[in-house]
Amino acid sequence: MIKRKADLSINIVIITIIAIVVLVVITYIFTGRLALFNKNLSECKAVQGAECNSKTAGVELNVGCKESEGYIADPSRVCLKPGTKEVDDTLVCCIPLLK
Repeated sequence: MIKRKADLSINIVIITIIAIVVLVVITYIFTGRLALFNKNLSECKAVQGAECNSKTAGVELNVGCKESEGYIADPSRVCLKPGTKEVDDTLVCCIPLLK
C-alpha cells in the first residue's frame, strides 16, 4: 500500500506540471493577442476627434494641446509616424475635452 500512495503522488505531480505548462502556454498566447489589441486602443487616432501635434515649436504642426480650443494632452496615447506603425516621440496626442 505504501508503494501505491507514492505512485499516486508522482502521478499528481506530473499532471500538475503538465497543467502548469499548458496554462503558461495559453497565457502567452492570449497575452500576445491582447498586446496587439491594446496597441490599437492606445493609438491617438482611435479617439474620435483626436489629433497629433508637435511637442516643440518651429514645426509645421500645431504646438502642444490648447485647452482653450477644447483639447487636452493624453500621455497614455501614442502618435504614429505617417504610413508606418512606429511611434513618433516628437508628437503629443491631443484629445477633445468632454462638454
